[in-house]
Amino acid sequence: MLRRRPVCLLALLIIAIEGILALAGVPLLPVPPGMTAVKEAAATQSQVTCAGTVEECETKDDYTYCILRDAYLIDQKISYLQISMKQLKKNPGRKVMKVRLTFKDARHYAAGVFLVVRGDPTFAARATNKGQFDQASYDRLLKIGFRIKSPAILYAGGKEDPMREGMLVLRSGLRKRIADTYPKDQAGVVSCMLLGDKSLLEEDTRSLWQLGGVSHMLAISGLHLTVLGMGLYRMLRKMKVKNGLAAGTSMAVLFAYTLFTGLSVSTVRAFFMFVLLMAGRLLGRTYDPPTACAIAALLILLENPYYLCQPSFDLSFAAVVIVNLFAHRSSFTLSYMLYLGMLPIILFTFFEIPIYSIPLNFLVVPLLPFMLGLSMVGTFFGGAFAWPSKMLLAAVTWLLKSVRELPFSSVILGRPTILQVVIFYAMLAFFACLMKRDRLLKKRFRYFALVPLMILVLGIHPHTGLTMTALDVGQGDSICVELPGGRSVLVDSGSSTVMNVGQYRVLPFLKAEGIRRLDYMVATHMDSDHISGLEEILTMISKKETSLRVGTLLLPRLKEKGQAYLKMESLARAAGVRILYVSDGDFFLLPGVRIDVLNPADQDEHVPVDENADCVVLSLTYKKFDALLTGDVENEGEDHLYARLRKRGRTYEVLKVAHHGSRNSTPIALLKVIRPKVSIISSGKGNRYGHPNKELLDRLTAMRTDIVRTDTSGAITVTTDGIFFRVASMGT
Repeated sequence: MLRRRPVCLLALLIIAIEGILALAGVPLLPVPPGMTAVKEAAATQSQVTCAGTVEECETKDDYTYCILRDAYLIDQKISYLQISMKQLKKNPGRKVMKVRLTFKDARHYAAGVFLVVRGDPTFAARATNKGQFDQASYDRLLKIGFRIKSPAILYAGGKEDPMREGMLVLRSGLRKRIADTYPKDQAGVVSCMLLGDKSLLEEDTRSLWQLGGVSHMLAISGLHLTVLGMGLYRMLRKMKVKNGLAAGTSMAVLFAYTLFTGLSVSTVRAFFMFVLLMAGRLLGRTYDPPTACAIAALLILLENPYYLCQPSFDLSFAAVVIVNLFAHRSSFTLSYMLYLGMLPIILFTFFEIPIYSIPLNFLVVPLLPFMLGLSMVGTFFGGAFAWPSKMLLAAVTWLLKSVRELPFSSVILGRPTILQVVIFYAMLAFFACLMKRDRLLKKRFRYFALVPLMILVLGIHPHTGLTMTALDVGQGDSICVELPGGRSVLVDSGSSTVMNVGQYRVLPFLKAEGIRRLDYMVATHMDSDHISGLEEILTMISKKETSLRVGTLLLPRLKEKGQAYLKMESLARAAGVRILYVSDGDFFLLPGVRIDVLNPADQDEHVPVDENADCVVLSLTYKKFDALLTGDVENEGEDHLYARLRKRGRTYEVLKVAHHGSRNSTPIALLKVIRPKVSIISSGKGNRYGHPNKELLDRLTAMRTDIVRTDTSGAITVTTDGIFFRVASMGT
């Protein structure tokens, strides 16, 4: 078939070459020469002065961000009033990538305005945990080279770009009108569907549509453009408008809408394919969807090859390919082939699958044209004109909530490996061939037995040994232990420097690992840098915003319970989690693993509770491998632990250093008893406490233990078969 499509074959060949280069780690876009100077300035904590034109500027709730394009580094001795873009372009060696400026107040610079700014350059953070969103990769996709927070504005002048600024003002005005017209839970949906703007979308609403498997309707997609473009074209043709004028008008309107909604990859793909469709009709040529799809992909990747590794690109084009392959089959066949064909990409991105996605899409997707049309009417006219769209959105929301209440509405399968994906698609191709061979419906149904097996291939994550991961949660603690046989334990999750750490770092890691159920969740003590993430996860479970489940919550057995302790108990009960209170002497026997509680000790009624001294300390034993998890234990707690361990007479392969490596934690006497081969320190980069303290590091060095830190290495993973163990990190 491809031999008859030379253009399609050539486009696919170029795309394949780009893919091979990307896998080989070859930079796909040249780095502007000025970026070297920016990196040197960031390394030496020096400021930079740069100039560029405003691409967009938008004020959020409590800050304003601004994107500068055509940015160049400049010598601060130059008179800013004499600088122009023409002068800057004469020195290409000073060119940098786009610059993102962030201000702590509300302000506005019109698109096209020329700015000269000075400040400290910073770079977007890379993902330091498995499953975590990689902001650095996203900035690279947007061609943003670096960021400057609260920059000094040295000069602002020049003429604004009326077309770009007009679109931004219109977009902002429509967003405000949507917010004023619709309830909060509906405003975000309407804003996403009409404007491609997610700033109004509440997390509860996003989670509801995602778990239902219909979140694709919240993006400006090819389906939206098809409804708009083909609808307009057919309407003009029915009005007896000439074919050329109808096609040209439709393409112009679609082009404006594509620009207006932010040039997402799915809209750009749909626009290119629509242009090729119209061109074919005007020239009297046959429209070939595979060729159009390949050309659209090539044009997008020529502008920015990094889209090749983006889920939005992969999902958009995978959907088009599958639709074209099964276009002449029944709607049911097309629906489940779409579901299966995009499943690996969905799992690679979201780590879970909505079980009832196919029937939900059958019910909801046909409503999209009505939702778009009625939402447009409601937005522009407001008042009573918005009621039909409100009622329709309320009905869809009710349906999604009802489905979410069903058992197994969403199942966590984890992130599949490349090998699993290859095996899955090979099985899917075999399945499609079998379905094509037998035309009789009765015979086809027997082949559906392959579907669970295919899904199982993607969800297999064998655990033959023990894996312990200290997550990078900033200034805080979170340790996930995966045991042989698939059981898992989460010890603490909290941070004092990372917002929503449970939702954006801990939960994505658990899902990426394929952990559907935590057998035990441990809160060693009630400091927020140890439990804030646990509270988030328990809250999300009780609200049914995640399919993760927790069996038992372990809390230290204390004679007095503070407000944080009582709140943790309340959250656990609301999430349907059993609570156990533990202290020294308790232990748990799991398949192949023994977990001993070494602290807190029995408490004297006359001694006040000390959160750190009375925190839970766990000892893990797997064959000949031992690990000690010390929480924030200190003072009397460490004295008790020292006596306990000295009596035990056992050394440890791995120590989780107490209290983030504070100065007075983990004294030398305790270290001489533990004698760890590896010491893990969980602390935040550049934290205000100075953790880990130099004196503590010196003590560890004197014990000849290998030191690994989350602030410098990201998440740290220890894997062991019970005899030998290996330590790896996100930075290695």
